[in-house]
Amino acid sequence: MSEAIKSILHNPICLLILGLGGFWLLVQAIQKIYKKFIQNSVKLKKLWLSLKSVFTSNSGIKSFKLFKQDLPFALRRKMKLCQYYLHINLAEKGSVVKHTQFEHFRRQFYLKYKPDGLDNYFIDNKSFIYEIGQARLDEDDKLEVLLLKRLWKKIFRGQIPTIIISLDVDKLLQQSSDDLQNLAQLIRAKIDVMQKIKKRRLPVCIQLSHTKMTEESSALSMELQNICMYQPNEGGQLLEVFADKLMALKSRLINVEDSHIFMNQLLILDGIRQSLEAMHVIVDTLHYENQVTLTPKIQALFLAQAAQGTPNILTLTYKKIRQPISLFRLSASTLSAGLIGFMIFYASKLQSRQVAFDHTANTVANLVQNKQISLNDFADKMQKITLDYQQDIASTPIADIYPQFILMHGIKQKIANSIYQSNIKPLIEQSTSDVQLAALLLITHVTKQNERDFILHYANVFSSLSQLPEKTIRLYIKYNDRVPTDEFTGQSIDAIPLDDSDSYQSVMVAINIMLQDSAIKISDIKHFYRAIYDRFASKIILKSALYQFLPAMQSHLSHNELKFLQQFIDRLGSQEQEQAQNATYLNLIKLLANEPDFAVAKARDFSDLLNAISTTIVEGQSSNLPKAYGSDQFSYGNWQQMIVRAKINTLIDEYTHHSGNLFLSKHTDPNQGSTLLSANNQVASSFTGNYIQNVVIPDIEAYKHLVAKLSQEHIDTTQLQKVFNQSIDQYTQRYIEAYNQLITHFDYNITSVAALKVALYNMKQPSSPLLALITQINSNTNFDKNMLKYDFIKQISQSFASYHQLQNFDSLLLGISTSKQNSNAGLSGYINIISTLRNQLLYQDQDSHLVNSDGMSALANQALAIYLDSSSSYMRLTNNELDKIHMPIAQRKPFVQIFSVVYMLGMQQVANYFDTVWTEKLANMVDTIENSFPMRLTASQTMSPKVLTSLLSPKDGQFWDLFKQKFAQVFVNKNGIWQMRKVPYAGALNLASILQDVQQMQYISNALWSSDGKPKPLQIMLQAEPFYQKKLASNYIKMTYLSLNNNSVVGIDAKPLQQAIEYDWWKPAEVSIGVVLNNSTNQTISNNGNWALYQLVNQSVTGNNGLMTWYIPVNGHKVPVAFSAQNMIFPLS
Repeated sequence: MSEAIKSILHNPICLLILGLGGFWLLVQAIQKIYKKFIQNSVKLKKLWLSLKSVFTSNSGIKSFKLFKQDLPFALRRKMKLCQYYLHINLAEKGSVVKHTQFEHFRRQFYLKYKPDGLDNYFIDNKSFIYEIGQARLDEDDKLEVLLLKRLWKKIFRGQIPTIIISLDVDKLLQQSSDDLQNLAQLIRAKIDVMQKIKKRRLPVCIQLSHTKMTEESSALSMELQNICMYQPNEGGQLLEVFADKLMALKSRLINVEDSHIFMNQLLILDGIRQSLEAMHVIVDTLHYENQVTLTPKIQALFLAQAAQGTPNILTLTYKKIRQPISLFRLSASTLSAGLIGFMIFYASKLQSRQVAFDHTANTVANLVQNKQISLNDFADKMQKITLDYQQDIASTPIADIYPQFILMHGIKQKIANSIYQSNIKPLIEQSTSDVQLAALLLITHVTKQNERDFILHYANVFSSLSQLPEKTIRLYIKYNDRVPTDEFTGQSIDAIPLDDSDSYQSVMVAINIMLQDSAIKISDIKHFYRAIYDRFASKIILKSALYQFLPAMQSHLSHNELKFLQQFIDRLGSQEQEQAQNATYLNLIKLLANEPDFAVAKARDFSDLLNAISTTIVEGQSSNLPKAYGSDQFSYGNWQQMIVRAKINTLIDEYTHHSGNLFLSKHTDPNQGSTLLSANNQVASSFTGNYIQNVVIPDIEAYKHLVAKLSQEHIDTTQLQKVFNQSIDQYTQRYIEAYNQLITHFDYNITSVAALKVALYNMKQPSSPLLALITQINSNTNFDKNMLKYDFIKQISQSFASYHQLQNFDSLLLGISTSKQNSNAGLSGYINIISTLRNQLLYQDQDSHLVNSDGMSALANQALAIYLDSSSSYMRLTNNELDKIHMPIAQRKPFVQIFSVVYMLGMQQVANYFDTVWTEKLANMVDTIENSFPMRLTASQTMSPKVLTSLLSPKDGQFWDLFKQKFAQVFVNKNGIWQMRKVPYAGALNLASILQDVQQMQYISNALWSSDGKPKPLQIMLQAEPFYQKKLASNYIKMTYLSLNNNSVVGIDAKPLQQAIEYDWWKPAEVSIGVVLNNSTNQTISNNGNWALYQLVNQSVTGNNGLMTWYIPVNGHKVPVAFSAQNMIFPLS
C-alpha cells in the first residue's frame, strides 16, 4: 500500500490532478463562506458601499472644484457669508435666477462656467445657489446616493441651506395624482438626504411658474406675488384662501380693456387655480410625518412670474434671513476704543433683536387685518412674542450690561400701538353703535391709575360693550402710556337708541318670572345673567365710568371726542338724576355681581341623590344674606329659595339623564361566575332580595320623607314623583327580566352521551344545577308577607308564582322524606321520568352508542319519541306535569332542557339507524331496479316483469313491505307521494337522499300498478313524424307505421296525427316499425317478448321531446323513420 502511494506522489500527472482538485475544493469553501457570512451581512454591505464610494470618481465634486477655480479670491471668500440655497428645478431653466444679478456676476467673474450640466452653480453678492434637475431626482442607486452625500457635505459645509422647489403649472396639470405623488416622493427623498447630513429639519419654499406670464401681466404678477399660497405656521387652510383670492382677481379682469391681455391673464388665473389640487398632493406628501426621517419645514409657497420687476422667491426669503453682523476689531491702541467697540457690538445685538421683534409684531398685526387669526388669538400671540423677547434678552450677556428699562424701552408701547392700530382703530372707524364708541374712547383715553383699575376690574363688561376680547383690553391697559392722536371724525348721536330691554324694570320682570317658575333649573338662572343682567349691569357701569372720569379726561380728548361723549351723557339724562338712580342700580348690581355657586353633587345612586337634595335644602336655610336691599317685588329669601329649587330640579334632571334609573347604580355589575353545568349567579347584585331589603326599600321610605319635607318648603315635587314612579316601573321590569334571562340561558352544556350520563347522575345530587336555580329564584322572588305591601314586590312575586310551589322540590328530587305537606306533588311524575331516563341510560342501556338495523338504543328511541311527539315522549310527559302547576311556557326550560339534550344526541343515533337500515336492507333493491332494463335502456341486465312485480307491487312488493316496517313512522304517503312526517322537531332529522329514492320507486309503482296491486297498461301517445320522400330507384315511400300486437300507428305524407296505444307491459308482445312502398312491399324492424316495445326503442336514436328515429334499409338506402312518444315511463331520468 505504501509503495502504491509513493508511486502516485512521484507521478506528475497525479500530482497535477490532486492539486486541481484541492484548488476546486478551496474555491467552493470560499464561496460558501462568502454566501453564508459576508453576502447576507448588512453591515459589510454598507462598509463595502462606503469604500466603493470613496474610490469611485465623483463627477459632482469635480464640477464644483472647476466652478470655484474660476471665481476670484474675494468672491470665494464672500461665499461663506452668502445665504445658501438648494434649488430643485423642475420648471424652465433659470426660473430662480432670471431676475437676479447671477448673470451679471457670471459674465464679470466666472465667464468660463456655463450652468448646463447635471449640477449648476450660481452666486451673487447675497446668495449662493446649487441647482439640480430631474436627472438628480431619478438617482436612486445606493452608490449614487453616497456620492451625492459626499458632494453635498463639501458644498454645504458649515451652512444651513434653504431648499427651493420650482414647479411648472402646465406640467402639473398634465400629470395624474399617482404621478404627482411619485414626483413628491422623489423630492422628499432628496430633502431627507440633506436633512440627514445636517441632522435637523430644513426650511422648504415652493414656487410655481407659469409660461404664459408676460410683461403685459406685470400688474397681475405683483398682485399674485403678494398672496402667500401656503404657510403652515399660520393655519392650514391658506390654499383655500388663495383660491378665493384668485376668484376675486378673476372678477376684476373685467376692467382690462385689451382683449389679448384679458385672455392671457384669464388663462394664467385658471391654470393656477387648477394647479391647487396638484399642490395639495405635493404638499401633503412633503409634509407627511413618519418615525424614520425628519419632516421638512414647509415655510411658504409662492408664485414665480416671468414679468420683469416682479418679486421672486429669493427676494421674499431675504426678509427672513438674519444678515451677518461684522465684528469690529478691538483697537489695541486704547482701552476706551475697545470699550466703545464692545458697547457698540452689544448695542447692535440689542438693535437686531428689537428689529426682529418689530417684524414679528407687524406680521401678527397683518394677520389680524387680513382676518387670518381672530382677535382672541391676537392677544395670546402678542403676549407670547413679548415673553419670548424677554427670555431671549435674559439668556444673553446683554442683560448683564444694560439695565432692564433700556432693554424693554419702547417694546410695551409698541405692543399697545399695534393693538390700537390693528384692533381698536378699525372698530372705532366702522362702529355704528354709540355705546360701543363710548366704551372704546374710555379704554383708549384712561391715564390715571384709578381709571385703569376701574377698567381692569370690569374688563369683562367693557369687552361686551366694545366687542374687544377681554385679553386684548387687559394687555392694552397694562402696556399703554399714551393717548391716541388720531383725529376722531365723530358719529351721529341718534344712530342707535338705548334698548328698553336693558332697563331696571326689565331686569325685575325677568327676576319675578324666575321666582314663580316651579321647574326652574340652573341653566335658566345662567341664561338670565348672560342675556339680561349682563347688559343691564354693563350700561350702568359705563354710565358710572363716564360720570366719574370724564372731567379728568377732558384734557386728553379732542374736540370731536369730547363733544360726542357730552352728547352721549346728555342723552342718558341729567347727571344728578342719573347718579341718584345709579345708587339704587349699583346696589342691585353689587347684590348680583357674583353669580351663585351653581355646583351640584354627582349622585351615583338614589341614596346619593336624596342626600344631595337634603344637603341643598340645609345649605339654603343657613345662607347669610345681606339685608341692604329689598322691595315688594323682590327679597333675598325669595331669591335664595329660587336657587335652592333650581339646584334640586337640576340634580333630578342630571341624575335621571346620566344614571337612567334611580335604583340602579353604575357600579353594580353582574357576577359572571358559572358552574360547569349551568349558568348560575349571572344576575346583577342590584336584582337580589338583599338589595331590595337593604337599598331599595330604605330609599323608598327616604323618598316619602323627602317629598313631605319638600312640600313643607313649597318646592314642587311633581317632576321628582314622576321620575320616581318611572324608575320603580323600570326597576321592576328589569328585575323580572333578569330572572327570566337566568331561566332562558340555563344550559347543561352537554355535547356527548358520557356528559349526559354525568348530568343525569348529578340531577339527583345536592349539587344539582336545577336545584341551585330553583333555590336562587325562590330566595330572590318569594318575599315575606309584610313586604308584599309594596306593589312592585308583589308584581315580582307573582311573576314566579309557579316556582314558589317548588319549596320542597329538593326533598322530592333527592328522595328525602319529610313530615311537611308536599306542596308540589304534581311534579312527582317529573321525578319519575328523570329516574326512568336515568336508569335506562346509566344501567340498562350500556351500549347506548351502538345502533344497527335490528333496533335502536333507549337514547335513540326516546329521541325519536320526542321527534314524533308521541305519548311516550318524556318531553311531552314533562310538559303535562308542568301544566298541572300552571308554569308559563317561557319558564319551563330548566325542566325540559335535559330532554332537549337527549333529543339532540339521540337524533344523531336515529339518523345513523335509518341510514344503516336503508343501506343494509333497501339500497341494494333500489340500485338493482334503477340499473336494470328497461329502467335504464343501456343496462346489460334485464329485469323481468315478474321480478319487478315481486319487488315494487304496492300490494305485496318486498321493497314496500320492508319500507313500511322500518320507515312508516317518519314518512307519510299523501296522494300517492311519500313525504317527511310534519313534527315539532322536523329540522333535526335529514333523510332527503332516502326520500328521493323512495319517491323514484313510488313513481314506478304508481305508473305500473293500481292501488290494489293489479298491473295497469301504459297509455302511450305516439305521433309519426314527416317521413323521407325521396324516390328510391323505381320506388317511393307510401307510408310509415309502428305496430304493437294488433294496434298500429301510421304516418302518411300529410299533417301528422297523435294517437294513443295501450301497452300491457307485464305480457310478452310483438312490436315492429317499418315503411310501405308504392309497390305494396314492406320493410320493417321488429322485436317480440318481454319489454318488446322498449327493446325496439333501444334500437332508435333518441332526441328531444321524446323523438325516436329508426333507420330502415330500403334498396341500399337507410331511410329515417321517426315517431315522437309521451308517457313512456322508462327510461328513468
